[in-house]
This record gives sequence, structure tokens and C-alpha cells, in this order.
Amino acid sequence: MNIYSKNNPPKNFYVYAYIRQDGTPYYIGKGLGKRAWARSDRTVFPKKDFSNIFIVESNLTDIGALAIERRLIKWHGRIDNNTGILHNKTDGGDGNSGWIMPEEVKAKISKSRKGSTWKDDKTRVNKHIQRITGEGHWNHGNTTPKEVSKKISAGVKRRNKERQLPVKDYTLLDTHTNETIVFNKNNFKEKISPLGINRNGLFWAVRYNPSKLYKNRFTLI
Repeated sequence: MNIYSKNNPPKNFYVYAYIRQDGTPYYIGKGLGKRAWARSDRTVFPKKDFSNIFIVESNLTDIGALAIERRLIKWHGRIDNNTGILHNKTDGGDGNSGWIMPEEVKAKISKSRKGSTWKDDKTRVNKHIQRITGEGHWNHGNTTPKEVSKKISAGVKRRNKERQLPVKDYTLLDTHTNETIVFNKNNFKEKISPLGINRNGLFWAVRYNPSKLYKNRFTLI
């Protein structure tokens, strides 16, 4: 029998539950690494001593874990849609399927849109565009002489050349295979794009949370 903990999590994907005192689950989730024990980037939490975390299934593939997570959420039901006992806000499966917009959010949207029509929105947008690009712009009608434009352009190019910084290398880790790839912005297309990885998506996913995985698989080390 495997006894898992924050310092000894399951090696592959797994499904976990947070358990009440009466033995019923109040949250079902899919995890990798220390996800079940994480207390950030989530809205439902385990106990501070993690004593109510139960690993339902371990050593799963990504798809297998998603399928079990969805099945268990459907089985126990959700509180927010009056189908059961879980605090989950979606039907599981790494998406927002089944998500219900809170009434307070609906009220705020409705209040902000009250009295507004599609024509009003279009007029407001057109006025803004006119203000920043048309006659309303402070510099409307003025043109820069060609010789001045050339001097500015040459100066910018010269400054950029003088201030060229060394290209920073990054290391991509594939958590499924433990393989690493060293890359930089100049060879990203050649080395990383063939893996189906979007540069902006990768950096936004892991920049502020190193434990978060891009596509539940890749991270930077």
C-alpha cells in the first residue's frame, strides 16, 4: 500500500478527494506532483495538516485521470447546481464545462449594461477611435519632414545595435519523459514549436507559478 504525502506524491497523474469528517468528499480533483497539497491557485482547500486528502487513483495517464475525475464529480454531484455534495464549480476534465456564473457576477454585468444598446456601444467605440486617430488627436495634420524621420530611424537602429543584450537560454522539462531541451528566443521555432507549444502560452503558464504545468506536461527549470 502506498502512503502518499506532500513530500512523497504519486509519480504520475492521479485523482484525489478532500474528505469531510463524515467520510463524504467535498471536492474531487485531478493532480500531478504536489497539486493535491497545494494551497494556492485554487478556491477549495484541504485541512492545514492535509489529513483529509485521499488519493482515489494513482499512476494514471492524463486522459485516464480526467475521465475518472469527471465520472466521480458526476456521481457525487455539485452543490452549486443542486445535484450533489461537491464544491467543484465545473464538471471536471480541465475545462469550464458546466460552470455556473454566480448571481453577483450576473448582477454586475447587468448593471453595467443597463440602458446601453448595441448602437450606443458602436458610437462610443467610433468616438474613441476618432479621438486617438482622427481630427481629435493633438497632433492631427502635422507631418515629420523626411530628413528628420531618417535621422530618427538611423539613431534608433544605432542605439539598438549598441544595446544588444546576450540571448538568454531556457530549459524546458517534459515531465512525462524527464527529457530536457535548452532553447532561446532565436531557436524556439526550430526546437520547441514542433512539440505543439506556444511561446507566449508556455511563459505565461509557468512564469508566476513554477509548479504549474503547460498542457499538464511541460515546465521551465
